[in-house]
Amino acid sequence: MDINLVLALFAGALLGISAFSSLLQRLSLPGPMLALAFGVLIGPYALGLLRIEDFGVPAGTLLEQAARITLGVGLAGVALRLPHGYWRTNLRWITVIIGLGMALMLVVATGVLWGLLGVPFLLALLLGAIIAPTDPVVTTPVVTGSLAEQRIPERVRHNLSAESGINDGLGYLFVMLPVLLLTKPDLAWQEMLTKVLLWEVLGAAAFGAVGGYLLGKLFVIARRHGFMEESSYLGFLIPLGLAVLGVGQLLIAGPSSGAE
Repeated sequence: MDINLVLALFAGALLGISAFSSLLQRLSLPGPMLALAFGVLIGPYALGLLRIEDFGVPAGTLLEQAARITLGVGLAGVALRLPHGYWRTNLRWITVIIGLGMALMLVVATGVLWGLLGVPFLLALLLGAIIAPTDPVVTTPVVTGSLAEQRIPERVRHNLSAESGINDGLGYLFVMLPVLLLTKPDLAWQEMLTKVLLWEVLGAAAFGAVGGYLLGKLFVIARRHGFMEESSYLGFLIPLGLAVLGVGQLLIAGPSSGAE
């Protein structure tokens, strides 16, 4: 794999999407979807310029880690778009739209796949859980930019950002239930309640809240006392999301992960 070809293709795609971002918004062509189409175009089933196997990393591992990093950076961006104190003033709305809205999305998606398309129930439940959450990366072009600011009320944009950012934890619960029922039917509910809900979801949420609060305080103190240049803001905020992602995964995986 020629790393220069990878850099040229990926950087070229980002430059093109960024340079014509306003035009793409007016044409209702979101950047993430164009990037996906570009990936398909250069992949093995079209032009054949890149193949995952050429990276020398197992395909599942590469896609998983790339998705984790993309999601970590995307969620950090969502958090930065929300005004200070948003969560306290909108807690009731968030609870309803996340708790009730996602459950209804799961029921509808599963029902369509199972009842109308004949997909086996557990597989339909898994696919429904995958498509139920709103993706924060795909939502970004809808709620950001001059066109969004002109046509979409600020409260709606903030609500969409918050919903897309926070629903991944609940979506993870929905996904893991059919996975455990398919792979460990005898222990599925036990692992769901103890390992998944208490440790991987609620524990990760608590760690993220504490870590984000402490790093946010560090950012405010450093900026207030002039310890940080304005040009370093981006260099602080993106690693913030990646640091929380990495340390959180280390805590979830436990000591055994370091020995493997």
